Amino acid sequence: MTKVVAWRLRRGLLGRRPIRFTAGDQKVYMVAKGQIAEYVWHSRFEKPERDFAAKTIKPGMRVLNIGANAGLYTVIASKLVGGGGRCMPLSRHPETSSYWKRTSR
Repeated sequence: MTKVVAWRLRRGLLGRRPIRFTAGDQKVYMVAKGQIAEYVWHSRFEKPERDFAAKTIKPGMRVLNIGANAGLYTVIASKLVGGGGRCMPLSRHPETSSYWKRTSR
């Protein structure tokens, strides 16, 4: 089964339920919409970068994600900084910024 078919089946069966992936040893969830979510779901998309973020970002930090796009690193940083920290994404595109806004609810 191709990855494209597997993604379509997943979307058909589970709808827009968030996908789960890892950043370091952290389990993170993201809205299942768009190419970034698809690539993260069926491959090791930016796995070294995700692991680097997990090692670098600490609880209580303030993170500014410039060019947040679909919010992959916004979601990761929000999980890692916890309640005492803050992650502020910046994106010029309202459509993609809606992804991380829905995920962060």
